[in-house]
This record gives sequence, structure tokens and C-alpha cells, in this order.
Amino acid sequence: MQGLNPITMPLKGVSLIEASAGTGKTYTITALYLRHLLGLQVAGQTGVPLTVEQILVVTFTEAATAEIKDRVRKRIILARDALMGGDCDDAVVQAILSEVSETKMAFALLDAAAKSMDDAAIFTIHGFCQRMLKQHAFESGVAFNLTFIMDQSELLTEALKDYWRTFVYGLTKERTAHVLAYFPAPERLYKKVAALLSRSGAKIQPQINLDEVWQWQEQYLSLLARFKIDYLKSDFAAAILNSDLKKTKPAAKAPNLELLLAFCQSEQTVFEFGSDKKSFEIWAADNFLDPEMYKKGGKTFSHPLCQVFTELSELQQKLTFGMPIAIAQQATKWVSAALSTKKQEQRLISPDDLLTQLHHALFSDGGDTLASQIAADFPVAMIDEFQDTDPIQYGIFSQIFNRESCAFTMIGDPKQAIYGFRGADIFTYINAKHQVSTEQQYTLGKNWRSSTGIVNSVNALFNHHDNSFIFNQDIPFLAVEAQGKTAEQALYLDGKAVTAFEFCVLEHDAPVTSKAYAMPRLAAHFSDKIATLLQQAQAGRATIGSHAVQAADICVLVRDRNEASFIKEALSKQGIASVYLSRDGVLQSPLALHLLNFLTALHGQYDESAYRGVLAGPLFNLNYQQIYQLAENEQTWQQYLALFSELSDIWYKKGAMAMLELLLMRNNLAGLWQAMGLPVERWLTDFRHLAEILQQKQLELEGSLRLVRWFAQNIIDTSKESAQLRLESDAKLVKIVTMHASKGLEYPLVFMPFAVGFREASEQIYHQDGELVYNLIKDDASQQLAEKERLAEDLRLLYVALTRPVHQCFIGMYNIAVGNSKSMTIQRTALGHLLFAGQTLTSATDWHQLLNAFAAAHSADMAVSYFAETDSKISLSDELTVPNYERKLFTGKIERNWRLTSFSALSYNQASEHITPGFEDESHELDWLGEEQSNELNQFSFPRGARAGSCLHAIFEEIDFQHPDTHPSDPSKNLGAVVEQQLQKYSIEPHWQLVAEQWIKRVLSTPLDADGLSLNKLGAQQCLIEMEFYLPFERLDATGINQVLDSVASESVFKHNLKFETIQGMLKGFIDLIFEWQGKYYVLDYKSNHLGELASDYQQSNMEEVMQSHHYHLQYLLYSVALHRLLKTRLADYDIEQHLGGVYYLFLRGMGEGEGIYFKKIAKEIILQLDRMFEQATLEVTY
Repeated sequence: MQGLNPITMPLKGVSLIEASAGTGKTYTITALYLRHLLGLQVAGQTGVPLTVEQILVVTFTEAATAEIKDRVRKRIILARDALMGGDCDDAVVQAILSEVSETKMAFALLDAAAKSMDDAAIFTIHGFCQRMLKQHAFESGVAFNLTFIMDQSELLTEALKDYWRTFVYGLTKERTAHVLAYFPAPERLYKKVAALLSRSGAKIQPQINLDEVWQWQEQYLSLLARFKIDYLKSDFAAAILNSDLKKTKPAAKAPNLELLLAFCQSEQTVFEFGSDKKSFEIWAADNFLDPEMYKKGGKTFSHPLCQVFTELSELQQKLTFGMPIAIAQQATKWVSAALSTKKQEQRLISPDDLLTQLHHALFSDGGDTLASQIAADFPVAMIDEFQDTDPIQYGIFSQIFNRESCAFTMIGDPKQAIYGFRGADIFTYINAKHQVSTEQQYTLGKNWRSSTGIVNSVNALFNHHDNSFIFNQDIPFLAVEAQGKTAEQALYLDGKAVTAFEFCVLEHDAPVTSKAYAMPRLAAHFSDKIATLLQQAQAGRATIGSHAVQAADICVLVRDRNEASFIKEALSKQGIASVYLSRDGVLQSPLALHLLNFLTALHGQYDESAYRGVLAGPLFNLNYQQIYQLAENEQTWQQYLALFSELSDIWYKKGAMAMLELLLMRNNLAGLWQAMGLPVERWLTDFRHLAEILQQKQLELEGSLRLVRWFAQNIIDTSKESAQLRLESDAKLVKIVTMHASKGLEYPLVFMPFAVGFREASEQIYHQDGELVYNLIKDDASQQLAEKERLAEDLRLLYVALTRPVHQCFIGMYNIAVGNSKSMTIQRTALGHLLFAGQTLTSATDWHQLLNAFAAAHSADMAVSYFAETDSKISLSDELTVPNYERKLFTGKIERNWRLTSFSALSYNQASEHITPGFEDESHELDWLGEEQSNELNQFSFPRGARAGSCLHAIFEEIDFQHPDTHPSDPSKNLGAVVEQQLQKYSIEPHWQLVAEQWIKRVLSTPLDADGLSLNKLGAQQCLIEMEFYLPFERLDATGINQVLDSVASESVFKHNLKFETIQGMLKGFIDLIFEWQGKYYVLDYKSNHLGELASDYQQSNMEEVMQSHHYHLQYLLYSVALHRLLKTRLADYDIEQHLGGVYYLFLRGMGEGEGIYFKKIAKEIILQLDRMFEQATLEVTY
């Protein structure tokens, strides 16, 4: 591979440029771009100048696209101005311009290019594909007016649920049980299906057909049935116990044989025991061939059943592994087809679809014509970050641009291919490299970023091992030279140059060191080193050139959020402010989860535990004592409930942003978070960012329930991209950055406390015989291949990390163990592979000595230090510590005389507003119990009390009045099923089933008036069940209410004497039923009160007495005002006398014989009088 000269490199045919870290890749791209604009494609020859619309540059991110476009624009302007005598200190630009023969024409070309940069063909890969599909819609066969969607997870979820209904609901009971044992819900299948869909280009193995699995199951069950009979007749257990088997072996242990006997005597079909889930295999024939099973000189055990154990074990293992794989594969095929259909029907297209559809168009009939047309539009194509390509992307580019008429240049660095988890395929790069002649392969050989010491250290480390990148035959490491830093640019400590690499090794008196032990100590040690460095900078001892080192010069590189939390906490203990900058979206921030819990509680049904959980979180920050006291302080609890109610109302009416802004102000979250020691600026920014996202999504999804579901799913799915907004103040802090996110960036000083961390391959994905394989069964061979590729990518990630520092890098190491392993795994880490691969290590001392020797061999650039514990805390000046914010003083007035109340609270002087339908029907001693109770089973002897009332209410809520026996759409709501369910729920004996069914039918058919109205005449569309309402009021006193009640019940001998304190707030209630009949709207309430054993006991006078004593007049007046307010907002021509029909109170026990029906038509004046009591606020109704 030859060194690249950007002035003389021929710009024709297919070329490959490998640009190591810091060698000026973007600088080179802009130089080649400039040559194409001026027609200087081949040195010494005059070519055809191209426009910015003809020079295609493709990269993989929006940020990289913007950077390249900006750099190209600046380079063009620099060259243009240089032609007119402007200053130009760019040697490459000067060399390119020296080849220009006609200055005036060159100026015109560059001036036109600079003015046309907005039209430059510089795209992301997805942007390029989208433009080509639209521009060549006829040739590609893709519709014009497709809607672009960034995220298809909702479509995938919907398709998966459709599959679940299609697949599971049609299975037998036995098969359903087997499926649910592996996937209890479709959500449990989501991850596997998504993984298989994302690897659609891989060879999936093994391929298992679900029909074959069902056959295995039938064979297993048949064999098992015969085995149980044979075992119970056999002497197997006695033969085992009398054999020469060691009694310590699982096969010979008496308890295990007892478990086997119990299983054979049962109807169970799955046999597993012990923490490691042993089964039939311990008695399989092959198991008894092991000499270690026997006492010395013991005789080999054999029995006719051993072969059956073997067969059962094999079938059980096939089912255990085969069932989930077969289901996942079948689901993937079904969902893939369903997704395609859904997107076609809804005219949607996703980013991945852009690539696959263009690829399909290029390789189908007419693809050559399409490729030729695109190539004619873009005679030049430069593909940046080519190491992150995949087979689909490379197929697109090679099909279009791999032709003589095009200059096709692939630019990248395979040593920085770190996005395998996103589908990037380093082997596609290797294959593409093999297609390029060696004469057209170039490399950039000088590092312009880092100091000489850093470059030398990286060269030494990756040259220390012949196979430093595992696949060095195709990805060789070529040492680069360093441009270095001048004296004015270098890092100095006490006036002396620093050591570029320092290995900081944690010592521990143990064979291996766990992560749990190492990580907090490494974090403490590195935070101490950072604090020491900043202290030295304060004293003027640590400088970069003439400027003191700042916190902004320091970056800590980590692998993930967990490592980031360790170092961030350690820095905080030192008083050092830091910011975690990752590519994680704001949806993965800690605040997002707290907001999800808050929205879930706010949206759901009344749930005190959920509310208390929210109050304990950072949105309210109540401590345990305060939450406990809420149970004793009803007024405070009511205040919180009122706030939740208000927030819920604003959410439904104005959206999530308005609701969250109110929460922000009411709770003074800025002050609250400051008191909690949280990063206020970051949390406030995330809070408002999340509010914007939720507001937008609420508009798109048209509903709060769908919004909550979307929010929950996207918090779980870490692949979503809603990057956190950056703060100006972040630039001044110590930065904590993931290694992946650091790619392409540089930092003066880098700290890597957890450099030897790694994760074992969790999936068996690897390349074999030139093909990507996704093995769904974890075996030793496939795990070894997957681990090899995991290590290779970890090495590339380490290379990225070690090439970020400009001046100095600190690298943490320890004698790492994975999980509970007692063996050293340092050589399985990327750093350990480079330093110690092929060496025999028996203890940490061995690799310590090797490390010391390596550093000594490069002592000018490297050093090693050892530590055990770090207890010191450095004292820093205030300007380096967290700013001291002051909480804004509150000068407003908090209204304390406010409460959320209800009919029950007003009438029975109850403290709580909790309402259970039917609960108050029999909660008073004023109901007549009768002197004797009949033993006959009927509605009069039906159980009494709150549970019975709630049960009856629930039955009427569930059934269809017109079709009680057979529900039109939901068999679970047939009368028989509902009665059975509710009797069981409320602990009422099942022998009341028939009585209750007949009783309900009589109630439904009983005429309610002389015009033929009955409940069984009401369709579902005429009924509004259990309507919840809130009536706000400014001032409510008992005197006014009693006056209205007396005017309503003027014929009664009783005078109303309700007593409650004057209150303000909101009144909450539930109306059993609102129904429409012949243009009028009625309130109906079910009452299960027991007034006697005869229907005549439920005549009007008795019912009136109960209505009076139970304050039901107040109840229906409140309900009527609520209905009045609702109708005013829903009916344009609303009139009380025309539309408000009245109220029905059905005393259920008396119905069926013309009694038990209490009706009241309320005068217009009464409605208006009571309405005026609530006129200061507006009715709020939720369903």
C-alpha cells in the first residue's frame, strides 16, 4: 500500500484510501474535491471541471455531512481568494493552484462552486438513497408520495401482536402452555424477532420448522407415558441403590430417585430439579460409562430403562432448544411479510427500506439502466467512513460506480470499524479492498493530531503483537509518523515534558479481582489524579503552551453509562464538575424514567401506591417519613391528589408540555434539584426537551394512553436517537465520553480508568467461509468464533480510544475476572491481548513484570504506576467545583383551605373522597332488616352490605342491556360469565348464580315509565356508564345545600340538616348510568338497599324515607348538575326542560313486580340554583 499524495493521486477508476486516526482524512477529501472542481483529475493532464452537483460525497451521519460540507466550502473560498492574491498558508491548496493554467476560468469555477454549496451532492447514505429513489421513481419502481418514518418499532410491535393472535389463539390448550412457557407475552418475543430482522442478510442456523417441533413433542409425550408405566413397574431405583455407583453422584442420590418416583406418579410432563435443572440425562446410558461414577473396582451399571432415559433426554433437549428458535423464526417470517404489507398499505418507508429498495432496484430487471443514469449524474463518488459499510451499502455503490466512466474512491480506516452492533461489517470492507488493485490502494502516513509521544506509544503498542487486530493479514497495522507539537503547543508539568502513556495498575492481594472491587477504586484513583492535575494547573505547574490546563481539556473515556456513573460520582466527591456526553438519547436519561412513572400514575386509575412512588421520586422528593405521615394527614394528602387532578386535566386539555411546565413551577423543581445535589442545568434542559418530545408525540398519536405506551417502549429501546441537548456550560467541565462517541474527536488529556473492561459475546454472530452466520444455539465452537470477532472489535475500539489524546493518556488496569470466575481473563481483553497474548500467566505478578518490561523498553514515552487504595481528597479553588446556586425565595401565598371532596364526604362526614360503586347502599343502620329472614334464595335474601352492592353494580356495568345472555362482541361479557366472575370477585357463594341471573333479567325488562321505557330497550350507544366528573367550587356551605334539598323534598316530614365546614375545592363523583331516551337524558343509580322481604316494601313512601335518610336527594342533585354542565358543552341547542329528563333510582330488590322505581323530575329553577353554587369554575369530565 503506497503513501498518498493528494496532488498527484490519479482521480479515476476505483481507489481505496486507508486513513489512520489523525492523519487528515477530511483534509484529503476536500483536496480531492478541489481537484475535481478544477478538472485536475490526473496530474499533467487537463480534465473536465465538475460542478458541486456532480461530485458525490457520502458519509454515515448528519454531523459528518455538515462538517464535510463546511470544510469543503471553506477550502473552496480559500482557493478562490488565493487566486486573487489573498493570503493562503495551505501548502496543498497552493500546490493545486500551481497546476492551474487559466486563472480566470479557475476563479469562475471556484466562485460558482462556493455560491452553489447548498446544492452540493454531499449526503448521508440514507439521504443519497432517498434522493435516488425519488429522482428515479419510474426506474426504481418506488412510489412518489411515501411518508418517511425514522422509527418503525410501533409497526413492528403491532405486527408482532397480530402474529401472536393469529398463532397462539388457534393452538390447543397443551400447545399454548408450551408456547407460553417460553414466551408468556408477545413482548417477550420482540427482542428475538427484532434481532433476526436486523440480521436478515446473515445465515441463520439452525433452521427449525415448528411443525417438526410439534412432532418432537408428540414423540416425547408418547414415550414419557410409556416410560412412567415401565418405571413404576421396574426395579430401577433399587438397582441403582444396590450398585457400585458412588453415592455422591447425582444418579445415585436417594433424594433424586425420590423426585423421579414422584414425577412418574404425577401427571406432570416436564421433569427438572435442582438449581442447575438436572433431568433425565443423569440416568442416560452414556453417563454410566464414566469410570469416575463408580467406587474403586466397581461394576458398570446397566438397565433396560437407561436407553429410554437417553431418548427422553435427547427429545427434551431438542424441545428445550428447538421450541423458542422455531417460534422466533416463524414469527420473524410472518412479521417481516406483515411489516412490508403494512408499510405498503400506509405508504410508509423507513431508513433501512431506503437502502434495501434501492439495492433491489439496482439488481433487478432494469437495474443496469438505473445504475447508468445515476452514474451519469455523478461521475465522481467519494464514500467516507467506508469501514462502517455493509453488504447492502457496498452492493449499491459498486453496482453504480464500479465502471470506467466513474472515479470511485472509498475512504476509511478498518482499524476504526467499531459499529458491528449496528450492522456494519468489517468483512464487507475486506472484500471490497480485495476488489481494488494494489496500485490504487493508498494510505495516509502522518498523524497531525497527537504529540510525538502519543504516536510513538500507539505504534509500539499495536506493533507489539504480530496479530494486533486479529485479522492483520487484511487489516495490517502500519506505523505512522508524527507531525508532533511545537514548544508553544506542548503539555508541560513543572516545565518538563510529560510521559505520553501512563499505565495505572490496581494491586490486589487476591488471585483475581472482580469488577465490583476494582471499579470504585479505579474511579477514585483517577478522580484523584484529575484533581491533582487541576490543582497543579491552579498553581501554574501544569500548562499547555502558556495556558494552564483547564477542566475542559480533560476527557474520561468509558464504555457505557455504568462506567460513567462510577467516575462521575468519584469526581463529584472531589468537588469536580463533569458532564457525561454520550450518544445516548434524552429518552435514556435518568429523568425520562421518573417522568414515565409520573405519567403512568397520572393516566391510570386511582392508585395510591403509584402516587406515593411518584412522591418519593425527584419530581417531589418526599422522604419516607413524609410519605408515612400522609396516611395520618388527610388534608395534605388531598392537596397532592388535587395537584395530580389539576395536572391530569391540563394534560388532557392542553398537552404534555403545558402540564409539565405547571409541574416545574408548582414544585420549584430547579430549587428542589439543587437541594438534592443534582446537576440542575442538565436536568432542566432534559426536562424541557422531554416535554417538547412528549407534546409532539401526543399530537401524532392522538391520545395520552398511546403516548404513555410509546414513551415506555422508547425508554426501553436504547437504539432510539433523541440526543440530549448540549449546554454551553458543558464545554467548561470535565467530559465523560463513551469510546464509541469519541470517534473523530480529540482531547488534550485522556483518562481511561476502565481500559481492560469487556463483555463476552452475548450472541453467536461470526463469519465463516466468507458468510455472516447467526447461530441461535450457544455451543463452544460458535461461542469461540463469536469471541474472536468480539475481541477484534474491542481491539479496534481500543485503537479509537488511544488515538483520541493529543498530549497524554492515563490507562487503568487490574487483574480482571469475568463474573464469578476464578481464572485470570486479562488476555481476553483488548489491552491484554496486545501486551500479553501468547504468554503463560499464572498470577498478576507475571503480567505486571511483562508490563514493566514493555514500558521500560519505551521509557521515553511510557510509565507504569501501582496503587491499592486512594483516600486523599484534593482541595480545589471554587472556580473548579460545582457552582453554588441559591434558591429563589418564595413570596407567594399557599392556599390551605382547599380539598377534594365527594357526596360521601359531605353526607356521611367521611374524610376520604374514595368512591366504590354500591359501597354506600347498605352502609347505614336506617335500612330495615326485617324481623325474620327467609331461607328462600331470591333477591330479598341475596347477601347484603357493601360487597353485594358493589357486585351488582359491576354486573350492570359489564353486560349488554339488549343482549344480556349473548354479548354481541365479547363472550366474556355474557350475563352468565359476568355474574360468575363478580360473585367470585366479591366472595359471594356460587349458589346465588341462577338467582342473580334471573334477577338481573327482571330488572332489565321492568318498565320504568308508562311509555314503555325499560333498560333492555337501551343500546350501548345510548348509555354512558360510570361517568367520572369533577365539580370545582369556590365556596360551599351546608346552609345553602340544605335549603336546596328542602325545596326538592318539600313533601317530606324530614328537614335536611347536613353539617360540614365551609369548603372550597372540587367535588368528585361517579354516575352509575347516564342514558338517552327519545331525545331526553336521564341519570340512573342502582341501589341494593334491603327494605323488606316483599315487593310491597319497596313502595314510594318507603323509598322516599330511604332517599331522605341516606341523603340520596343530594346525590342526584349533584349528578344532575354534572349532567347539566356536560350537556351544555355537547348540545348546541341545549334546553333544561327539553333535554334533561330526570333521575331514576332503582331499588333493585323490589323490582319485577311494579315496585322499586323512584323517579324524580327536577325543576329548572332547582338545577339553576344549585348550578350557581358552582358557577365560579367549569365542569371537568373524564371517561
